[in-house]
Amino acid sequence: MKRVDGFEGLVIDSIPEFCRLMELPPPEHPLVSVIRFEWIKRLSADRLPNVVLNFFSVWLKKEADIGVMRFFLPGQPVEGELNECGCWLMIHPELLWNYSVERNLDQYGFFVDSVSAALRLAGKEEKMMAGILQNIEQEYLPPVSACCQEAILSHVETLFIYADRFYRRQLLS
Repeated sequence: MKRVDGFEGLVIDSIPEFCRLMELPPPEHPLVSVIRFEWIKRLSADRLPNVVLNFFSVWLKKEADIGVMRFFLPGQPVEGELNECGCWLMIHPELLWNYSVERNLDQYGFFVDSVSAALRLAGKEEKMMAGILQNIEQEYLPPVSACCQEAILSHVETLFIYADRFYRRQLLS
């Protein structure tokens, strides 16, 4: 285990490294991946160990029959309960370089709020976000075209725009 800025735990630098440590198949794309929680067999008691991921992480999962999203910045400790119903979007920062989604990251409050903050989704919103995650996944699965990175980034930006919209609504209510 590495020690990083007072953090003692596991530090994972890449999506392929995460997959290897969690005994998952190698990712189809080294910079973006959607992983189902039920695929992760390595975690005991459905709880993450002390871990820092050096890439963006977005969870979409169920908690007490409510859709919940959690957002983690690269280098931020990732903590929380994993259950059998949910998925995990991982995005390496290199994928975002020089694209509008990278320039707009500062405007998204869901990335800067505390780790314990969760975005609660209504049923329709949860389905919409799950559909966007599925679109991201479809773009990096074979056969990959020359335009797949732009399409992936377009879907990622759409996901962040809707998350920001739902997040702002949650703050007002």
